[in-house]
Amino acid sequence: MQGLDPTEPTKEALQEVICKVFSHLRLREAERLFLLLAFNISFDGHNLTPRRASGEIYFLHVFRQFICAAFLMSRHQVLSIKMLAAILLHGTVEDATKAGSTRLLAKTTIHLILQDEDVEYMVMCLTKKASPKEERRAYLKRVLSVDVWEVLELNPLTQTITSSPYRRCQRKSSWRKSLK
Repeated sequence: MQGLDPTEPTKEALQEVICKVFSHLRLREAERLFLLLAFNISFDGHNLTPRRASGEIYFLHVFRQFICAAFLMSRHQVLSIKMLAAILLHGTVEDATKAGSTRLLAKTTIHLILQDEDVEYMVMCLTKKASPKEERRAYLKRVLSVDVWEVLELNPLTQTITSSPYRRCQRKSSWRKSLK
């Protein structure tokens, strides 16, 4: 569906923007490649989905979320490549059925291409449940209770923010079982 509107950004134009973000964040080559893989999976996964009520392609919402997160990480000098990848991929699984695919195929694609269990887990935590359809309040409550998000700690004396992973491992094992 992408490309019907000549004013709509192309995949190449969005890749140029994302590469500028990479330069601004001073990412290493491996980090750039990892995020480009996430970008491509997300763009291709959203490319066939119906448009949002506003008429724009779904991917632009995901892209804006990525840009905002990258800006905030840069501003506060905290960087999480895995979190940025999960943000890029956050609608891919739930929108797979809208694109004529399956949620399982989208999960498998993310798993096989990225090969990163933490990103895969974060994406699944951000994915709304299909049946019964998850209400927004329940979704937000579930997302806030996830155990893999990185904790940002502000030191008011030095005005610095540090990042540290936070996990409760028992949740991850139950999620793994639900994939089988």
